[in-house]
Amino acid sequence: MARVQVCSMSSGEFDVQVEDANRVRTHRVVVGANLLRDLAAPTTSGQQIVAAAFDVLASEGGLNAIPPLVELETYRKRRGFVDEIRRRIA
Repeated sequence: MARVQVCSMSSGEFDVQVEDANRVRTHRVVVGANLLRDLAAPTTSGQQIVAAAFDVLASEGGLNAIPPLVELETYRKRRGFVDEIRRRIA
């Protein structure tokens, strides 16, 4: 099972490191201000939102299918994507 770590880099940018038995992959995740605002709850951090979004993407196509640069705004329009993130951070 892979271990996923999310670190905030700057406002709306996160570094995601995925470590499994064979290698370590690094991804840059950019979260648009509107998406971050829409998903944020008083007790939810940006890191939690990114971790949930990354989990959704991994469940759709596997960790190897996630590109090095992920702009979540491009996935926002996918049916159920935002709702699934909300469900996972609830």
